Amino acid sequence: MDIQKYIASGILEQYVLGNLSPAESSGVEQYALQYPEIKKEIEAIEEAFEKYAQANAVQPSPDLELKILEKIKDKKTAVDKSDKITTDKKGGSIYTLLYRVAVAAFLGLALWAISLNNELKEKENQLTNLQTQYEELNTNCSEQLKEKEQTELLFAFLKDRNTSSVEMKGLPEKDPNNIAVVFQNNNLKKSYLEVINMPTVASDKQFQLWAIVDGTPVDMGVFDVTVTADSAFIEVPFVENAQAFAVTIEKAGGNPTPTLEEMVVIGNVG
Repeated sequence: MDIQKYIASGILEQYVLGNLSPAESSGVEQYALQYPEIKKEIEAIEEAFEKYAQANAVQPSPDLELKILEKIKDKKTAVDKSDKITTDKKGGSIYTLLYRVAVAAFLGLALWAISLNNELKEKENQLTNLQTQYEELNTNCSEQLKEKEQTELLFAFLKDRNTSSVEMKGLPEKDPNNIAVVFQNNNLKKSYLEVINMPTVASDKQFQLWAIVDGTPVDMGVFDVTVTADSAFIEVPFVENAQAFAVTIEKAGGNPTPTLEEMVVIGNVG
């Protein structure tokens, strides 16, 4: 049971006012016995109503009661007057009556205020939820738009007639099934690496791409094989006048020079 939600529902104020059915009142009393928080809240409501009524009660003028009795005397017989006096003694003085009226008025106003406050909180929660949903949707849309733009740029790059490709194949003595492709465009000065098949390496190792320029290896960055079919293309630094490309397995972060015995794939340009 959500006790705080039950307390915020306004049913406890209705219980204190005596507006619940016997069955509903019995249910509230059972919960009060079972949950100390509910019992404490009922006591707090009763005390708040009582304090407010006492603080805001209107004291009638001293001669009000006499005037009322005189009006009764003019319109009623002595027997009626006697009966009325008996009723007043049982029900209390006129001050008590006015006090009770003030309490009832306050309780009605308090109940309305509590109901309005609960409704306002509910609207605020709904607004907060809508704001959260909007922000999530806006973030997703932005991410999807960015992915769409990147995909369109990649397709345009691959379709460009100035884009060339170099296929790098696995070494026969290791695994000839390893394969990756470098795409280069000399006009755009851009390069992409497509990972097709690579071996699994230890967590402290990374693949490193190299361009061979005039017999000298040039670092083109490290990468991990965590790509999926939707993200198999990795943008890599552009290296001009490369005669070949190769991939080696290096320590995490890469090496300034390639470890030739850890070469995975290699391919010549042209």
